[in-house]
Amino acid sequence: MSRAAPLLALLVWVQHAPPAAAQAVREPIAGRVEVAVGASRIGAASAGARDATLTAADGSRFRLFSTTSELAAASGVEVRLGARVAPILDVEMVASYAVPRLTTSVTADIETAAATTASESIGQISIGGAAVIYLPRRFGRRAVPFLTAGGGFIQELHERQTLIRRGRMVHLGGGVKLPLASRAAAQGRVKQIGVRVDAGALIRTAGVTLDDRAHVAPALAASLFLRL
Repeated sequence: MSRAAPLLALLVWVQHAPPAAAQAVREPIAGRVEVAVGASRIGAASAGARDATLTAADGSRFRLFSTTSELAAASGVEVRLGARVAPILDVEMVASYAVPRLTTSVTADIETAAATTASESIGQISIGGAAVIYLPRRFGRRAVPFLTAGGGFIQELHERQTLIRRGRMVHLGGGVKLPLASRAAAQGRVKQIGVRVDAGALIRTAGVTLDDRAHVAPALAASLFLRL
């Protein structure tokens, strides 16, 4: 409940704001439907650690070796399809594709073998949803800032395409939309064209990770959007 409190407070403020304030945040950006396509960049993040163990004759377990994994930073493509559901609120579907490199290091071998490292590329597809909340304060005359939060699922395909792992994700952040050209309602279907920049944190669990913990990576995206 505590995580939803800021969103609820903002919506209540808009609902009960004085007429002048309500007018300032109404319809902050033209059009009711948005299509955005662009590039994304996800930073490096830990993929967990795990020990390989065996059970001894007395029932205790001893370590054979330890492994640690990391997903390298990767660039990809991102597509968004959104719709306005309230004057300051859009909901959207988000899909992305990237190919990060997964590196695993093997250390602490019981036979004192030298540490080794193996790596492979991972095809990563994510599909999810998000809420976009427009803020009443503008940056300059045209730039519209927003907050965003959402989640979804990740499907990861190993390099030889023989094993698929599925995970979950949550993303939190914000950004800004900068309209470049606008049209009146009577002049055509496209109401606005602009540039959108998103930045935030991507929290991933399961998938190719070695543990059940959440792993956080910075995320950045820049896209061209159309408002219809």
